Amino acid sequence: MPNHSQSDLLGKVPKVVIEEMITFLTKPFSNDEIKQALNSMGDLKAPGPNGMSALFYKRFWELVGEKVQNEVLQVLNGAPMPAEWNETIIVLIPKTRNPERKTRESLLGCKNPLELLEALAQLEDESELKALTLMWEWWDARNKVNAGENRRYAEEVCCRVERHMTDFQNLQKPEKKAKPPDTHRWRKPLDDFVKVNFDGVFDSATGKGAWGFIIRDHTGGFATAGAGISYHLRDALHSETEACIAAVEGAIKLGANRVIFESGSTILVNALNGNEYDRSEIGVLIKDAKSLCTTNFECSSFSFDRRACNAVAHELDKFGANSAEASYFWVDHAPNCVIDFIASDVAV
Repeated sequence: MPNHSQSDLLGKVPKVVIEEMITFLTKPFSNDEIKQALNSMGDLKAPGPNGMSALFYKRFWELVGEKVQNEVLQVLNGAPMPAEWNETIIVLIPKTRNPERKTRESLLGCKNPLELLEALAQLEDESELKALTLMWEWWDARNKVNAGENRRYAEEVCCRVERHMTDFQNLQKPEKKAKPPDTHRWRKPLDDFVKVNFDGVFDSATGKGAWGFIIRDHTGGFATAGAGISYHLRDALHSETEACIAAVEGAIKLGANRVIFESGSTILVNALNGNEYDRSEIGVLIKDAKSLCTTNFECSSFSFDRRACNAVAHELDKFGANSAEASYFWVDHAPNCVIDFIASDVAV
């Protein structure tokens, strides 16, 4: 058998990777590729132990971007990866397999009626009621057989138990009372203050949302408004927080000094007035909003107001959700979609 060198054998293999592909695959890593990789990450996905998610680096890229790019390029070019990059937090969530099976086993293990009653008393209310109903149906079926009637199948007994449970739940439901008409109205701010109403809407199917805000002076007169679309949202609270930041930035552009912010989200208002959400998934946005207020306004506050008092902002976020542009801003004149709502708010 003739000897063939490795080069001769490789020469027989057709080339699949063309020169352009080789050039692309072997070219040095660039800063643009690192920025593109960051932008492709979900804003609030898998934050590190310090709570910093991808959203933090996107929003403050001008401050931290150069350092991030330098460190990543060093690792990609062969430098050892810092150990802290692989640090994470593992949370164990205890789960009970087949809880109903454990309940059945505990009841079957009872040796006398007293033990059975004690075991039933330790169950949750719904499980206790279901077990008692089953025993009553079981006793009734046995008596029917003793009286010469047809025996009920197990499936029939179970169906009767479920029907009784449904009846019990309906009996426990409190009668719904008619809601009184909402008499709350939007209120004008104090002299030298402006009031900012904002609202956010969220579509769980697409992860998209929209925001809207309106700023009015102490007479109720229109000052400015805005509406727009938000992307890569996690939930409704995330959308409300994006709306809050847009409203704060709108007040800064207006040059406002004393500002009252109103939202229809009690959770967001509590988060902005406290610090329990600072280390949550939206903590970066919450702290960003509070920092903007501290550095740009002499006086600012966040308060909750009912939906009836936030109708204008709600209409604006509906406008943003159905618009073709990413954002809209109006100065000196209100958009047509909210003129009637503004007039209704200031009417006596």
